[in-house]
Amino acid sequence: MALALTLTVLYAPIAQLLVSSFNRNSLTASWKGFTTRWYSQALDNEQVVDAAARSLRLALVVSFAAAIIGGLAVLVVRRHPKWSALVRSFAAARLAVPEIVLAVALGVVLPLFDVRPGAPAMWFGHTVFLSGYVVLVVGARLADLDPSLEDAAADLGARPLGVLRHVVVPHMIPALLASTVLVAAFSFDDVLLSNRLGGPQDTTLPVVIVSMATRRPTPELDAIGSLVVLAGVGAFIVSLLVSRLRGGFARDLVAGANVGT
Repeated sequence: MALALTLTVLYAPIAQLLVSSFNRNSLTASWKGFTTRWYSQALDNEQVVDAAARSLRLALVVSFAAAIIGGLAVLVVRRHPKWSALVRSFAAARLAVPEIVLAVALGVVLPLFDVRPGAPAMWFGHTVFLSGYVVLVVGARLADLDPSLEDAAADLGARPLGVLRHVVVPHMIPALLASTVLVAAFSFDDVLLSNRLGGPQDTTLPVVIVSMATRRPTPELDAIGSLVVLAGVGAFIVSLLVSRLRGGFARDLVAGANVGT
């Protein structure tokens, strides 16, 4: 009963959002027939389309940067275990600190380094905040890798770079890709950091949605929200599928044992 109540509270508003986005009634107070007019209207809204494109560019840049930083951090910890506690503590701290606190702090600190509100500030802020997800997810994945596999590859003649390329990296790729997709979704949906660090010409889609929601809600807003929800669900499904990948791992282990250069 408690589980059913919890799921209802969590997902009933989303279901209502989806239904309202197809309601012909502009007031959404009652059902007056099915229509896709609000989706067409949303896609014809230049402000919404520009903001969505801006959010997508931000998500791609941030996910790529976070994957590189997080992946390298995990590899450093793998080779130098003495740094493990420090790196994991920093990653956990970035996720534990409330986002609003980080947004305010970056908004104060970045101008001291002549970084004004705009796209670069948003890239930096999102990357700092979200790279922790990559460290934790990929780190947990590599924790399952038996060190004896690396030792066996080295005993068979593989050099350190070969062990890294053919044993360690193939094992971490599924988690790296999955966390990258999640980071992209989180960055796309972010409001606080984007609103605090973005300039007047860098308004992202979530910020536009919040601005529209402060005025009278419309079915067009419901349609925009539904598209964002569906995109987020799609990203989660892709991340889940990627995280289950195992193909080629055993083959790479065998190849790694024969790499001498």
